[in-house]
Amino acid sequence: METLSADVGTAMSSMSGLSATDEDSFRAGIQSIRDMVSAFRDFAAITNPPESYAEAHAKIAEGCNGFADGLEGLCDSAEGMLDGEMTTEDYNTAVTDYTTALNDAATLLTEGFGMIQE
Repeated sequence: METLSADVGTAMSSMSGLSATDEDSFRAGIQSIRDMVSAFRDFAAITNPPESYAEAHAKIAEGCNGFADGLEGLCDSAEGMLDGEMTTEDYNTAVTDYTTALNDAATLLTEGFGMIQE
């Protein structure tokens, strides 16, 4: 849990640093983001948090799953665009939608972390 906040920041920075002008680095960046998903899935899979953190854990786990879903969706969309399965316009729309989902998930994470600090 101590690294999740940093993981969120790293993922968001990595996404903003992607550029489709260099396909090889774009694909490498996509894979780096995919590699980050497991930390969020692993936390969400915890089924026995300390009782005093159960409510906060539920909120953080929901945020983790949402964040992981958003990251995977962005990666799938980026690969779809690179592979010619998605138009640039559709990709841009997907990026907007997934970015909104990531922001919503980050809000849940922030709320959950705040519950622990109270």
